[in-house]
Amino acid sequence: AVFGSTGIYFVSILTGFADVDPIIISLTTLAAAGEITTTLAVTGITLAVASNTIAKASIAYLFGAKEFAKKIIVCTGIILAVGLLSTFLL
Repeated sequence: AVFGSTGIYFVSILTGFADVDPIIISLTTLAAAGEITTTLAVTGITLAVASNTIAKASIAYLFGAKEFAKKIIVCTGIILAVGLLSTFLL
């Protein structure tokens, strides 16, 4: 409430690095109660999923073989591009 949508975006990104379930539950509950807009909830969830994808791709890159890392980077880029593009076209 104090930081508005910027706070939700920041917390979504931060939470997404660890797990997406808590932020998804929180934002859908807030949206269902009418405390935030559906667009804000969807954007927050998308940011959480994007940061989670980056975190997992980073782990795969750091601990996987170089050929595997190249494939992960390409797939992650496609996933992030499609997800973020679809969110901002709402």
